[in-house]
Amino acid sequence: MYYYFTAIDFIYHYFWLIQLILLAVLAMSLIGNWLVYQKMGLAGWQGIIPFYNLYVLYEKLYGNGMYALIYLAVFVPMIGGLAVFAANAYTEYRLAQSFRKDIGFTIGLVLCGPVFRLLLGLDRRAKYHQLPPLSLSDIESRLKKK
Repeated sequence: MYYYFTAIDFIYHYFWLIQLILLAVLAMSLIGNWLVYQKMGLAGWQGIIPFYNLYVLYEKLYGNGMYALIYLAVFVPMIGGLAVFAANAYTEYRLAQSFRKDIGFTIGLVLCGPVFRLLLGLDRRAKYHQLPPLSLSDIESRLKKK
């Protein structure tokens, strides 16, 4: 008699391993956010509270925390997911810029955020530099220059 190893069997037999990996990613995310927010001059606990951490991050990086409402676009089918991905990628880009990191680090933040946030938090040489706030007039002037 043959035994076929299916995906359900894999999940059943390796459930503990999957849970351990997810727990490690969660721990990296929490510790990384705590350390990065402290480097930005904020209280570390502000980095681990869901939704509030986005508001505080957008307040610090863009000058207005209400830009975090772009994450509500995820409820718009198809286009919303792309808009949220683009907003997240640009936010990670501004975060990397504020710590004087290059585009490679930005790609790492976008694709593997918890690991690179932890690296950013543990990097002793990384110092936070306030970026100028982003406004609609800035965006319009940049578009007119092109």
